Amino acid sequence: QSVVVALMAARSGAGVARATWLAVALSVAGVACLELPSALSGGGAAFCVGDLIALGQPVGFGLSYVVLEEAMADHPDDELTIAALQC
Repeated sequence: QSVVVALMAARSGAGVARATWLAVALSVAGVACLELPSALSGGGAAFCVGDLIALGQPVGFGLSYVVLEEAMADHPDDELTIAALQC
């Protein structure tokens, strides 16, 4: 999620702090430490549909944060309605 939100913020022209980029790099490195050894030892067969689904979850959540931020900027008086839409 943090990677997607940081990339979308940078893409939209919003400033992204150096500490955020450091956190993104550390999170990617952490996932690589967890996933790469088994993926490299198992070859291409180590990847499956479940991996794609698991990748889709943080991408979806990250994009939802960006969409919610834009919706709150466009409709600042509708915070209760927008919060209800998250459920």
